[in-house]
Amino acid sequence: MNAIIKSIHYAISLLFSCPQQQPVVDPYAEPLKAMEVCNVCGALLVVGDAQQRVDEHIMGKQHSGYARIRAYVDGKRQVHFYMLSCVQMVVYCHFLKIKISYYLV
Repeated sequence: MNAIIKSIHYAISLLFSCPQQQPVVDPYAEPLKAMEVCNVCGALLVVGDAQQRVDEHIMGKQHSGYARIRAYVDGKRQVHFYMLSCVQMVVYCHFLKIKISYYLV
């Protein structure tokens, strides 16, 4: 029993006496670049990148597709709000007992 306790103490002392390992640094790793998110498609773009790359991104399939989707959704949203305002106006006119024919011109 005494030998087991001594071996445990020896193992613990070895663990604490080992020098701490330093994190391994990759000498070939590139420094991190500042990035920003495209407001249209959500792609990551390098800040201060060449204008040609930015233009290529804007003309790309992903950016163009998201721009078309956003335009479609915004158009539907405007139609929805217009229809909602028309319904609200009809309800308001009905509530005030105003003839709606004046507003439908």
